[in-house]
Amino acid sequence: MDMKYAMLFMLLAIPLVSAVPQGIGALKGAGLEAAMTNVECKTDFMVDVIGSMNEKLGVNDDLSAQVDILQGDVETLNGYADSNDTVSFRDYVHGTYAQHMRDAKGAIRDARKGLAANTSVCGHGKGKKAGNETGNVSDGNCTSMGQIRKELSDIYKEMKQAYDSCHFGSLKHAAEAKIENYREKLQNKSNKIKNLSAKGIDTAELEDIVDEAEDEIVGPLEDAVDNAENASEVKDALGKYCLHNGCRDGKNFHLGVRFETAKLGAILDKVRADAEAKGLDEDVSVIDSILDSAQELLDAAGDSQLSASDEESLNGYIDDAAAKLKALLSALRSDS
Repeated sequence: MDMKYAMLFMLLAIPLVSAVPQGIGALKGAGLEAAMTNVECKTDFMVDVIGSMNEKLGVNDDLSAQVDILQGDVETLNGYADSNDTVSFRDYVHGTYAQHMRDAKGAIRDARKGLAANTSVCGHGKGKKAGNETGNVSDGNCTSMGQIRKELSDIYKEMKQAYDSCHFGSLKHAAEAKIENYREKLQNKSNKIKNLSAKGIDTAELEDIVDEAEDEIVGPLEDAVDNAENASEVKDALGKYCLHNGCRDGKNFHLGVRFETAKLGAILDKVRADAEAKGLDEDVSVIDSILDSAQELLDAAGDSQLSASDEESLNGYIDDAAAKLKALLSALRSDS
């Protein structure tokens, strides 16, 4: 048995997972911590807004109930974050927490609508009452609604500034974690390249892919995040540069599928002459055709976002080519 085929076969022995990552990796570690901080920023802001309304307008039981719900969400999400349960964290944020935030905003809107016709607020604390005329409560301690609105507006502006600062910091932290995650992925690819090169495989194209990913995506993203002055600019940067397929309107590098397609092609080139010499031309031709189909799809997409069907097709091509290449290597091993 020729050991060179055995070594190449080992490169394909582990079943391929999807070459298009689902994006959960960046939530781990610092990314998950940043995401939790952002949840706390949003929750604190919402709770403070409700608190200011209760203080100025009298306690509203519906609004107070929203505070309890949101604080319960924070407790639940902290539990997921502490245990590094990224899947449960993500699902809870996008499902339960997001709906609770919408409910809280709706409760605030309803409370404001209910007071639209009032001209004053009288009394203290839970005993405050809204009325249509100043001084219509016996204690006589009344404030015009116009004054109340101004006070609430001033308080809101202060809280919004605090939230913007908190949100910017957490979002920038999350972006930095994503950049770190990207660099880890590129290092992982570089390690694979060394392994392939040690087995005599031409890795020039793979090295170019990793270099391009750094130059076209990771480096520019890092510069944009470093220079961002607010949360909006951080979001813009994250939407412009994606290592895989996550940018709807930005630049997508499609690292996973590009690297796997090139890797399989490089391994096939390594054994092409031997396979053809042993009469396995048709097997080689079939694999070439599959990889050509994958490359054509990638070329057509360019740096645009792949559709779900194109993602599925690409992963199908890669899985099919890998399986047929493994079979080809097995045949070469048997004939050696």
